[in-house]
Amino acid sequence: MMSDLSPPAETERPALSRKRPSHHHAKRSSTLVSILVHALLLLIGLYVVVFQSTPKEEVAFIPPDRQRPNLEPRKLEMKVRVNQLTKRSSRPRLQPRMMVNAPSDLSLPEIKHDPNANRNKVQRTFKTMGTSGFGTGIGGGYGTGMGGGMGVGVNFMGSESSGTRFAFVIDYSKSMSQLQQRVTKAELYSALEEIGDYGLATVLFFSGPVWRPDQDEKTIRPLWQGNNGNGWFLKEEANGPDPQWFYPNSHNLAAMERMIYETPTTFGTDWYHPIKFVLKMEPPPDVIFFMTDGRSSKNTITKTLEMIDDLPKDQVVINTVALGVKPQDSEPLEEIAKMTGGEFKSYDDAQLKEREEKLDDIPDNFSSKSIRYEERVIGTGMHRAGGPIPGQLYKR
Repeated sequence: MMSDLSPPAETERPALSRKRPSHHHAKRSSTLVSILVHALLLLIGLYVVVFQSTPKEEVAFIPPDRQRPNLEPRKLEMKVRVNQLTKRSSRPRLQPRMMVNAPSDLSLPEIKHDPNANRNKVQRTFKTMGTSGFGTGIGGGYGTGMGGGMGVGVNFMGSESSGTRFAFVIDYSKSMSQLQQRVTKAELYSALEEIGDYGLATVLFFSGPVWRPDQDEKTIRPLWQGNNGNGWFLKEEANGPDPQWFYPNSHNLAAMERMIYETPTTFGTDWYHPIKFVLKMEPPPDVIFFMTDGRSSKNTITKTLEMIDDLPKDQVVINTVALGVKPQDSEPLEEIAKMTGGEFKSYDDAQLKEREEKLDDIPDNFSSKSIRYEERVIGTGMHRAGGPIPGQLYKR
Protein backbone atom coordinates (compact mmCIF):
# COMPACT_ATOMS: atom_id res chain seq x y z
CA MET A 1 0.00 0.00 0.00
CA MET A 2 2.71 2.47 0.84
CA SER A 3 4.49 1.68 -2.34
CA ASP A 4 1.45 2.66 -4.30
CA LEU A 5 1.07 6.10 -2.71
CA SER A 6 4.64 7.45 -3.10
CA PRO A 7 5.66 8.31 -6.65
CA PRO A 8 8.77 6.82 -7.87
CA ALA A 9 11.90 9.00 -7.85
CA GLU A 10 12.72 8.32 -11.50
CA THR A 11 9.39 9.69 -12.60
CA GLU A 12 9.77 13.19 -10.98
CA ARG A 13 13.37 13.86 -12.14
CA PRO A 14 12.55 14.07 -15.73
CA ALA A 15 9.90 16.72 -14.97
CA LEU A 16 12.43 18.86 -13.14
CA SER A 17 14.89 18.60 -15.96
CA ARG A 18 12.30 19.86 -18.49
CA LYS A 19 11.49 23.09 -16.58
CA ARG A 20 15.11 24.30 -16.13
CA PRO A 21 15.86 25.00 -19.79
CA SER A 22 12.78 27.22 -20.18
CA HIS A 23 13.89 29.37 -17.27
CA HIS A 24 17.36 29.95 -18.74
CA HIS A 25 15.91 30.87 -22.10
CA ALA A 26 13.67 33.54 -20.63
CA LYS A 27 16.56 34.98 -18.67
CA ARG A 28 18.70 35.32 -21.77
CA SER A 29 15.86 37.00 -23.72
CA SER A 30 15.30 39.59 -21.03
CA THR A 31 19.01 40.38 -21.00
CA LEU A 32 19.08 40.94 -24.74
CA VAL A 33 16.03 43.17 -24.60
CA SER A 34 17.58 45.21 -21.84
CA ILE A 35 20.77 45.68 -23.84
CA LEU A 36 18.83 46.72 -26.92
CA VAL A 37 16.76 49.20 -24.92
CA HIS A 38 19.84 50.75 -23.36
CA ALA A 39 21.55 50.93 -26.72
CA LEU A 40 18.50 52.63 -28.21
CA LEU A 41 18.36 55.10 -25.33
CA LEU A 42 22.07 55.78 -25.79
CA LEU A 43 21.59 56.51 -29.49
CA ILE A 44 18.66 58.80 -28.77
CA GLY A 45 20.72 60.65 -26.17
CA LEU A 46 23.63 61.08 -28.60
CA TYR A 47 21.27 62.38 -31.27
CA VAL A 48 19.81 64.95 -28.88
CA VAL A 49 23.24 66.07 -27.70
CA VAL A 50 24.92 66.25 -31.10
CA PHE A 51 22.19 67.47 -33.43
CA GLN A 52 19.69 69.32 -31.28
CA SER A 53 22.24 71.31 -29.26
CA THR A 54 24.00 72.75 -32.38
CA PRO A 55 22.41 76.12 -33.49
CA LYS A 56 20.93 76.06 -36.94
CA GLU A 57 22.39 78.54 -39.44
CA GLU A 58 19.86 80.54 -41.39
CA VAL A 59 20.69 80.92 -45.09
CA ALA A 60 19.90 84.45 -46.28
CA PHE A 61 20.95 84.01 -49.87
CA ILE A 62 21.96 81.02 -51.88
CA PRO A 63 23.83 82.09 -55.00
CA PRO A 64 23.10 80.15 -58.10
CA ASP A 65 25.58 77.52 -59.06
CA ARG A 66 28.11 78.83 -61.50
CA GLN A 67 29.08 76.62 -64.26
CA ARG A 68 32.82 76.74 -64.57
CA PRO A 69 33.98 76.97 -68.12
CA ASN A 70 35.34 73.81 -69.48
CA LEU A 71 38.88 75.12 -69.90
CA GLU A 72 42.09 73.30 -70.08
CA PRO A 73 44.43 73.93 -67.09
CA ARG A 74 46.78 76.11 -69.19
CA LYS A 75 43.96 78.24 -70.59
CA LEU A 76 42.40 78.63 -67.14
CA GLU A 77 45.72 79.85 -65.73
CA MET A 78 46.10 82.41 -68.53
CA LYS A 79 42.56 83.67 -67.96
CA VAL A 80 43.27 84.25 -64.25
CA ARG A 81 46.44 86.18 -65.08
CA VAL A 82 44.61 88.35 -67.62
CA ASN A 83 41.95 89.19 -65.02
CA GLN A 84 44.64 90.17 -62.53
CA LEU A 85 46.37 92.43 -65.05
CA THR A 86 43.06 94.02 -65.98
CA LYS A 87 42.42 94.94 -62.35
CA ARG A 88 45.86 96.46 -62.05
CA SER A 89 45.47 98.50 -65.22
CA SER A 90 42.43 100.33 -63.81
CA ARG A 91 44.80 102.68 -61.99
CA PRO A 92 46.18 105.78 -63.75
CA ARG A 93 49.57 104.90 -65.10
CA LEU A 94 52.63 107.10 -65.06
CA GLN A 95 53.24 108.36 -68.55
CA PRO A 96 56.82 108.48 -69.79
CA ARG A 97 58.10 111.94 -70.69
CA MET A 98 60.54 112.62 -73.44
CA MET A 99 63.19 115.17 -72.61
CA VAL A 100 65.12 117.02 -75.31
CA ASN A 101 68.30 118.85 -74.41
CA ALA A 102 68.73 120.50 -77.80
CA PRO A 103 68.80 124.33 -77.67
CA SER A 104 65.61 126.09 -78.79
CA ASP A 105 65.16 129.25 -80.84
CA LEU A 106 61.95 130.05 -78.96
CA SER A 107 62.17 133.38 -77.18
CA LEU A 108 60.06 133.31 -74.04
CA PRO A 109 58.69 136.48 -72.46
CA GLU A 110 60.11 137.69 -69.16
CA ILE A 111 58.01 136.85 -66.13
CA LYS A 112 59.97 138.81 -63.54
CA HIS A 113 57.81 141.00 -61.37
CA ASP A 114 58.48 144.70 -61.59
CA PRO A 115 57.61 146.36 -58.25
CA ASN A 116 57.34 149.74 -59.98
CA ALA A 117 54.85 148.53 -62.58
CA ASN A 118 51.71 148.99 -60.47
CA ARG A 119 51.69 152.76 -60.32
CA ASN A 120 48.16 153.30 -61.55
CA LYS A 121 45.22 153.60 -59.19
CA VAL A 122 43.24 151.10 -61.22
CA GLN A 123 43.98 147.70 -59.66
CA ARG A 124 44.15 144.46 -61.61
CA THR A 125 40.93 142.46 -61.44
CA PHE A 126 40.39 138.89 -62.48
CA LYS A 127 37.23 137.17 -63.64
CA THR A 128 36.88 133.43 -64.10
CA MET A 129 33.45 133.12 -65.62
CA GLY A 130 32.28 129.53 -65.82
CA THR A 131 35.50 128.22 -64.30
CA SER A 132 35.71 124.45 -64.01
CA GLY A 133 38.36 121.89 -63.23
CA PHE A 134 39.11 118.32 -62.20
CA GLY A 135 42.04 116.23 -61.10
CA THR A 136 43.14 112.76 -60.14
CA GLY A 137 46.17 111.42 -58.31
CA ILE A 138 47.73 108.20 -57.01
CA GLY A 139 50.76 106.93 -55.18
CA GLY A 140 53.53 109.10 -53.85
CA GLY A 141 52.31 112.50 -54.88
CA TYR A 142 51.77 111.80 -58.56
CA GLY A 143 48.69 113.42 -60.06
CA THR A 144 47.21 115.13 -63.07
CA GLY A 145 44.68 117.93 -63.30
CA MET A 146 42.98 120.30 -65.68
CA GLY A 147 41.13 123.58 -65.39
CA GLY A 148 39.76 126.32 -67.47
CA GLY A 149 38.49 129.84 -67.30
CA MET A 150 37.36 132.87 -69.30
CA GLY A 151 40.50 134.96 -68.79
CA VAL A 152 41.00 138.35 -67.17
CA GLY A 153 38.61 141.26 -66.75
CA VAL A 154 39.85 144.53 -68.28
CA ASN A 155 38.46 148.04 -67.89
CA PHE A 156 39.15 150.81 -70.41
CA MET A 157 37.44 154.18 -70.13
CA GLY A 158 34.60 152.69 -68.08
CA SER A 159 33.90 149.72 -70.36
CA GLU A 160 34.78 146.33 -68.92
CA SER A 161 35.03 142.96 -70.68
CA SER A 162 36.60 139.57 -70.00
CA GLY A 163 38.75 137.54 -72.36
CA THR A 164 42.26 136.39 -73.15
CA ARG A 165 43.10 138.54 -76.23
CA PHE A 166 42.46 142.30 -76.22
CA ALA A 167 42.90 144.74 -79.09
CA PHE A 168 43.14 148.50 -78.43
CA VAL A 169 42.43 150.74 -81.42
CA ILE A 170 43.22 154.29 -80.33
CA ASP A 171 42.69 157.58 -82.17
CA TYR A 172 45.92 159.62 -82.44
CA SER A 173 44.56 162.36 -84.70
CA LYS A 174 45.46 166.03 -84.45
CA SER A 175 41.94 166.89 -83.34
CA MET A 176 42.58 165.26 -79.93
CA SER A 177 42.85 167.92 -77.23
CA GLN A 178 45.51 167.82 -74.51
CA LEU A 179 42.87 166.77 -71.97
CA GLN A 180 41.63 163.96 -74.23
CA GLN A 181 45.16 162.74 -74.89
CA ARG A 182 46.07 162.86 -71.19
CA VAL A 183 43.12 160.71 -70.10
CA THR A 184 43.31 158.31 -73.05
CA LYS A 185 47.01 157.55 -72.64
CA ALA A 186 46.71 156.95 -68.90
CA GLU A 187 43.65 154.72 -69.37
CA LEU A 188 45.39 152.72 -72.11
CA TYR A 189 48.43 152.05 -69.95
CA SER A 190 46.23 151.06 -66.99
CA ALA A 191 44.24 148.60 -69.13
CA LEU A 192 47.44 146.95 -70.38
CA GLU A 193 48.67 146.78 -66.79
CA GLU A 194 45.48 144.96 -65.77
CA ILE A 195 46.10 142.28 -68.42
CA GLY A 196 49.70 141.83 -67.31
CA ASP A 197 51.08 138.36 -67.92
CA TYR A 198 47.61 136.77 -67.92
CA GLY A 199 46.47 137.62 -71.44
CA LEU A 200 47.52 138.86 -74.88
CA ALA A 201 47.21 142.41 -76.13
CA THR A 202 47.74 144.37 -79.31
CA VAL A 203 47.64 148.12 -79.91
CA LEU A 204 47.06 150.11 -83.09
CA PHE A 205 47.19 153.88 -83.40
CA PHE A 206 45.26 155.53 -86.22
CA SER A 207 44.38 158.86 -87.74
CA GLY A 208 44.06 158.56 -91.52
CA PRO A 209 46.91 156.00 -91.68
CA VAL A 210 47.20 153.09 -89.22
CA TRP A 211 50.40 151.99 -87.47
CA ARG A 212 51.73 149.92 -84.57
CA PRO A 213 53.20 151.76 -81.55
CA ASP A 214 56.68 150.44 -82.40
CA GLN A 215 56.45 151.82 -85.96
CA ASP A 216 57.40 155.34 -86.93
CA GLU A 217 54.34 157.20 -88.20
CA LYS A 218 56.53 159.32 -90.46
CA THR A 219 57.62 156.24 -92.41
CA ILE A 220 54.08 154.83 -92.48
CA ARG A 221 52.23 157.91 -93.77
CA PRO A 222 53.76 157.78 -97.30
CA LEU A 223 52.18 154.33 -97.72
CA TRP A 224 48.68 155.88 -97.45
CA GLN A 225 46.63 158.24 -99.54
CA GLY A 226 43.20 159.86 -99.23
CA ASN A 227 41.36 162.35 -97.08
CA ASN A 228 38.63 162.46 -94.44
CA GLY A 229 35.87 163.07 -97.00
CA ASN A 230 36.54 160.10 -99.27
CA GLY A 231 38.40 157.90 -96.82
CA TRP A 232 41.98 156.68 -96.56
CA PHE A 233 43.56 153.78 -98.49
CA LEU A 234 46.84 151.93 -98.67
CA LYS A 235 48.77 152.57 -101.83
CA GLU A 236 49.14 149.72 -104.30
CA GLU A 237 51.59 147.01 -103.14
CA ALA A 238 51.94 148.70 -99.73
CA ASN A 239 51.64 146.54 -96.60
CA GLY A 240 49.47 147.34 -93.61
CA PRO A 241 50.67 147.56 -90.00
CA ASP A 242 50.35 143.79 -89.34
CA PRO A 243 49.30 143.99 -85.66
CA GLN A 244 50.98 141.49 -83.33
CA TRP A 245 50.12 139.90 -80.00
CA PHE A 246 52.25 140.49 -76.92
CA TYR A 247 52.02 139.85 -73.19
CA PRO A 248 51.91 143.12 -71.22
CA ASN A 249 54.51 141.90 -68.72
CA SER A 250 56.91 144.24 -66.94
CA HIS A 251 59.29 144.39 -69.94
CA ASN A 252 56.62 145.16 -72.53
CA LEU A 253 54.81 147.59 -70.22
CA ALA A 254 58.00 149.61 -69.92
CA ALA A 255 58.33 149.70 -73.71
CA MET A 256 54.64 150.51 -74.27
CA GLU A 257 54.69 153.33 -71.72
CA ARG A 258 57.30 155.20 -73.77
CA MET A 259 55.44 154.58 -77.06
CA ILE A 260 52.08 155.66 -75.63
CA TYR A 261 53.34 158.97 -74.25
CA GLU A 262 55.89 159.88 -76.92
CA THR A 263 53.95 159.04 -80.12
CA PRO A 264 52.73 162.29 -81.75
CA THR A 265 49.27 162.82 -83.19
CA THR A 266 48.78 163.17 -86.96
CA PHE A 267 46.12 164.31 -89.45
CA GLY A 268 43.06 162.35 -90.57
CA THR A 269 40.30 160.12 -89.16
CA ASP A 270 39.23 156.77 -90.62
CA TRP A 271 37.49 154.00 -88.60
CA TYR A 272 37.36 151.21 -91.17
CA HIS A 273 40.99 150.15 -91.66
CA PRO A 274 42.19 149.92 -88.03
CA ILE A 275 39.19 147.76 -87.05
CA LYS A 276 39.65 145.60 -90.15
CA PHE A 277 43.33 144.93 -89.34
CA VAL A 278 42.66 143.64 -85.82
CA LEU A 279 39.66 141.55 -86.95
CA LYS A 280 41.93 139.71 -89.41
CA MET A 281 44.45 138.71 -86.75
CA GLU A 282 45.08 135.00 -86.14
CA PRO A 283 43.94 134.12 -83.58
CA PRO A 284 41.34 136.90 -83.56
CA PRO A 285 40.73 139.14 -80.55
CA ASP A 286 38.10 138.35 -77.94
CA VAL A 287 37.58 142.04 -77.16
CA ILE A 288 38.24 145.27 -79.07
CA PHE A 289 38.35 148.67 -77.35
CA PHE A 290 37.83 151.36 -80.01
CA MET A 291 38.29 155.03 -79.06
CA THR A 292 37.90 158.11 -81.26
CA ASP A 293 37.26 161.82 -80.92
CA GLY A 294 35.99 162.39 -84.46
CA ARG A 295 33.53 161.33 -87.07
CA SER A 296 34.61 159.20 -89.99
CA SER A 297 33.35 159.70 -93.54
CA LYS A 298 29.93 158.36 -94.47
CA ASN A 299 31.49 155.89 -96.90
CA THR A 300 33.87 154.38 -94.32
CA ILE A 301 31.13 154.26 -91.66
CA THR A 302 28.94 152.24 -94.02
CA LYS A 303 31.81 149.84 -94.81
CA THR A 304 32.60 149.47 -91.13
CA LEU A 305 29.01 148.60 -90.18
CA GLU A 306 28.72 146.11 -93.06
CA MET A 307 32.00 144.44 -92.07
CA ILE A 308 30.88 144.03 -88.46
CA ASP A 309 27.44 142.82 -89.50
CA ASP A 310 29.10 139.99 -91.47
CA LEU A 311 31.04 138.72 -88.44
CA PRO A 312 30.02 135.35 -86.94
CA LYS A 313 27.79 135.76 -83.92
CA ASP A 314 29.64 136.15 -80.60
CA GLN A 315 33.06 136.13 -82.29
CA VAL A 316 34.18 139.41 -80.76
CA VAL A 317 32.96 142.12 -78.39
CA ILE A 318 33.63 145.70 -79.47
CA ASN A 319 33.45 148.44 -76.84
CA THR A 320 33.37 151.95 -78.31
CA VAL A 321 34.32 155.24 -76.65
CA ALA A 322 33.52 158.71 -78.03
CA LEU A 323 35.40 161.74 -76.69
CA GLY A 324 33.68 165.06 -77.36
CA VAL A 325 31.73 163.63 -80.33
CA LYS A 326 28.32 165.12 -81.01
CA PRO A 327 25.40 162.79 -80.20
CA GLN A 328 24.28 162.54 -83.84
CA ASP A 329 27.84 161.74 -84.94
CA SER A 330 28.33 159.07 -82.25
CA GLU A 331 25.28 157.00 -83.26
CA PRO A 332 27.37 154.66 -85.50
CA LEU A 333 29.73 154.01 -82.57
CA GLU A 334 26.78 153.11 -80.38
CA GLU A 335 25.47 150.80 -83.12
CA ILE A 336 28.84 149.01 -83.43
CA ALA A 337 28.83 148.25 -79.70
CA LYS A 338 25.22 147.09 -79.80
CA MET A 339 25.84 144.73 -82.75
CA THR A 340 28.62 142.91 -80.89
CA GLY A 341 27.29 142.93 -77.34
CA GLY A 342 29.74 145.62 -76.24
CA GLU A 343 29.37 148.89 -74.34
CA PHE A 344 29.26 152.44 -75.65
CA LYS A 345 30.69 155.29 -73.57
CA SER A 346 30.64 159.01 -74.35
CA TYR A 347 32.56 161.72 -72.46
CA ASP A 348 32.50 165.49 -72.65
CA ASP A 349 35.27 167.72 -71.34
CA ALA A 350 33.73 168.07 -67.86
CA GLN A 351 33.58 164.30 -67.41
CA LEU A 352 37.12 163.90 -68.71
CA LYS A 353 38.30 166.52 -66.23
CA GLU A 354 36.87 164.44 -63.38
CA ARG A 355 38.76 161.38 -64.59
CA GLU A 356 41.98 163.36 -65.04
CA GLU A 357 41.94 164.46 -61.39
CA LYS A 358 42.21 160.79 -60.33
CA LEU A 359 45.23 160.02 -62.52
CA ASP A 360 48.84 159.76 -61.44
CA ASP A 361 51.44 162.19 -62.71
CA ILE A 362 53.01 161.59 -66.13
CA PRO A 363 56.37 159.80 -65.79
CA ASP A 364 59.48 161.97 -66.05
CA ASN A 365 61.54 159.45 -68.02
CA PHE A 366 60.95 156.28 -69.97
CA SER A 367 62.65 152.97 -70.60
CA SER A 368 64.54 152.32 -73.83
CA LYS A 369 63.28 148.72 -74.03
CA SER A 370 61.76 147.40 -77.26
CA ILE A 371 58.48 145.53 -77.26
CA ARG A 372 58.71 141.76 -77.57
CA TYR A 373 55.98 140.26 -79.72
CA GLU A 374 55.07 136.61 -79.47
CA GLU A 375 56.52 133.96 -81.76
CA ARG A 376 54.33 132.61 -84.54
CA VAL A 377 54.31 128.95 -85.51
CA ILE A 378 54.04 128.17 -89.22
CA GLY A 379 54.31 124.50 -90.13
CA THR A 380 57.33 123.23 -88.21
CA GLY A 381 59.31 126.48 -88.21
CA MET A 382 59.37 129.38 -85.75
CA HIS A 383 59.29 132.93 -87.06
CA ARG A 384 59.60 136.19 -85.24
CA ALA A 385 56.63 138.53 -85.46
CA GLY A 386 57.17 141.65 -87.50
CA GLY A 387 56.23 140.92 -91.09
CA PRO A 388 52.99 140.05 -92.89
CA ILE A 389 52.77 136.24 -92.72
CA PRO A 390 49.37 134.72 -93.57
CA GLY A 391 47.75 132.02 -91.45
CA GLN A 392 50.01 132.43 -88.43
CA LEU A 393 49.28 130.87 -85.06
CA TYR A 394 50.50 132.42 -81.83
CA LYS A 395 51.70 130.25 -78.98
CA ARG A 396 53.25 131.19 -75.72
